[in-house]
Amino acid sequence: WWAEAWNTRGDCLYFLERFDEAHAAFERALSLKPHDGRTLYNLSFMLARRGEPGAALARIACYFDGGFIID
Repeated sequence: WWAEAWNTRGDCLYFLERFDEAHAAFERALSLKPHDGRTLYNLSFMLARRGEPGAALARIACYFDGGFIID
């Protein structure tokens, strides 16, 4: 359940517009549960909001491609 806790922390930080900290929390969640769809979605949404559409698409594609980041 630690991955879910880090993901929820990322959600909270995102809504506070603390994007760097949210990014770190989502990455921590993924380190614990690498193929978690909810975390990958949240991370991609946050990256898109931060103006990084390429990184956002790579993260969401990672989910659909079985967990591998596409460069």
